[in-house]
Amino acid sequence: MRSDFKYVQKITRQSKGFLYGIIFFISLMTLACGIMAFWIFFFTSEPLIGLIPFVSGLITYIVLHYSFKLVKSQPLQTDLREIKDGAVHHVWKNDETGEMEETWVPFKEITAIYIARHSQAVGTDSNRWYIIYPKLIVEWEEDGSKQYISFIEEKSDAFYELYEQFPVDQIPVYTANIDLKMWPDHLLSNVFEVEKVRKVENKRPLKLPFKARTSSLWSPPLPNVKENEEIKQADLRKFNVIGVITFTIGLIITFFSLLSVFPQWAIEDGVFRSDTSILFTLIYVFPLLIFFHVRKKWNVHWLFVQMAAVASIYSLSGWIVTRINQVSNEFTDALIMEVFMACLMVFVSYLFGKLLVLIVVIHEKINHKRK
Repeated sequence: MRSDFKYVQKITRQSKGFLYGIIFFISLMTLACGIMAFWIFFFTSEPLIGLIPFVSGLITYIVLHYSFKLVKSQPLQTDLREIKDGAVHHVWKNDETGEMEETWVPFKEITAIYIARHSQAVGTDSNRWYIIYPKLIVEWEEDGSKQYISFIEEKSDAFYELYEQFPVDQIPVYTANIDLKMWPDHLLSNVFEVEKVRKVENKRPLKLPFKARTSSLWSPPLPNVKENEEIKQADLRKFNVIGVITFTIGLIITFFSLLSVFPQWAIEDGVFRSDTSILFTLIYVFPLLIFFHVRKKWNVHWLFVQMAAVASIYSLSGWIVTRINQVSNEFTDALIMEVFMACLMVFVSYLFGKLLVLIVVIHEKINHKRK
């Protein structure tokens, strides 16, 4: 039998330091794009191509600006919730300024207990399941307004132990088959005003209106969750179609551009020497980054498909150039190196996209909705 019902969430210097490290990396990319754009605008014979690194730098600057603002707004903090001495004890502390908010809610001041669900999606888009966690919400009144604090247990047996800590025979208990994952405590009054809740008459043993996770059980998606997921999948399919079209257009533009510039590029030591050669990759890398690489799913197999498509475009354009133009013997070696660099840029875009996703994921961890 548990004796300690304490729940602690912290934002530490280590977690923020890691995020600042990622931001520093993005700032280097922004600076590099700015320098490259300036150099192309003023020191090359093709200044218009400088728009490519300029737009790249603008996008990374926007990401940098909002990422820095987001991380800076997160104070080092500790959130403690516990059941102690016949009361609910909640402490929120700003570890940077020492500011602290402490709340004691004796059991006798609790006006209601609500029990709802908190879902977590696992698996792939095509085979997705949901782990359903029971969520206990304590309600009390302060200065004429309702206040809430919630607790989540990952296993149903641990949840029932938490439930038994309260004098439920003296407190109204309500259940609601609704998902409160996206609702912070201070907005729960809006939820319970519009959602139907059911008063529990038989409080022991408590019967939940949904199947919660046991030590080894994953619950399948409930109907309304599944319906929302189907809508998301339909939107995702449309997004994918737009991405494929944009990527294809980028490849076509690159193909015809390479037919024009390959014969003009100088070759030194088996490598194309041009101020703008690597910039052509950005024409199709941006669609990949925006539509495909900034996702939580890794999709490594699609990365290889994208690299194969890029390699095919470069190889085909190079082959056509060798058939309609007189080229040096070093052309083939330079073409192979150019194909390698093009594929490398796709891989770099992929890694950069995952870094952006990592920023979002860590932010969700350190600024997640209060349980």
